[in-house]
Amino acid sequence: MRIGLLLALMACSGPTKEAPAPAPEPVPAPAPAVAPPPAPTILPAPAEPRYAATQILVAWKGAVGTPARITRTEPEARHLAASLRERARAGERLEDLARQYSDGAEAPRGGHLGVYLTGTMVPEFEAAVASVKPGAIAPLVRTPFGWHVVRRDPVIEATAAQVIVTWKGAVRSTATRSKEEARARIEQARAALAAGTSFAEVARKYSDGPAASRGGALGRIAPGQMIPAFEDALFALKPGQVSDVVETPYGFHLIERKK
Repeated sequence: MRIGLLLALMACSGPTKEAPAPAPEPVPAPAPAVAPPPAPTILPAPAEPRYAATQILVAWKGAVGTPARITRTEPEARHLAASLRERARAGERLEDLARQYSDGAEAPRGGHLGVYLTGTMVPEFEAAVASVKPGAIAPLVRTPFGWHVVRRDPVIEATAAQVIVTWKGAVRSTATRSKEEARARIEQARAALAAGTSFAEVARKYSDGPAASRGGALGRIAPGQMIPAFEDALFALKPGQVSDVVETPYGFHLIERKK
């Protein structure tokens, strides 16, 4: 009886089933290799004492001197600078792009930096400018201030002196005379020059401003450093010539080009 019951129980239980094997854990894919950034191009040091340049500065948040309004990242700054460089190389005026996009203080005057002495700019910038011929766009360059799109300009300079007569209300003027009185005074200065008085003497007698005490001498001037009306008159002169009366928001000018 016990044997029959045991056999019946064994028949009902069926074959013993093995527990299913646990599913294998997923193996993470290997991380893609990150290419190292390209090594910076080593450019030769500048070989000339003075250079001239026009630039677009594209800053990023955290770059030296960057105003709080700048929120772009460094990669975003590089991308923008690269696209602006291509637009300039394709024929768009760098000055127009600088006025619209540059974060540099010189943006309102079209990015013109004028002439600078070698050793006064950061080395990376100077090397990039010196690596191309005048008129060419330099390689994109990174400095602590941002990414720079820069064109090397010809070094054009003139040594100049001026007589300036200002009036009440002219830019930076402390004069109390009227504009009509200022006009009469600059005509007196022009008459003195026509009579043979030296430019330096006329400047000391008639000119306003700190340059009067040194005979009106302004030193070297390059394009982009002065107001356009002044520069147009100066660079139209030959050495030794004196301009007609030039009016700017700063006053009436007589300009002598010395060299």
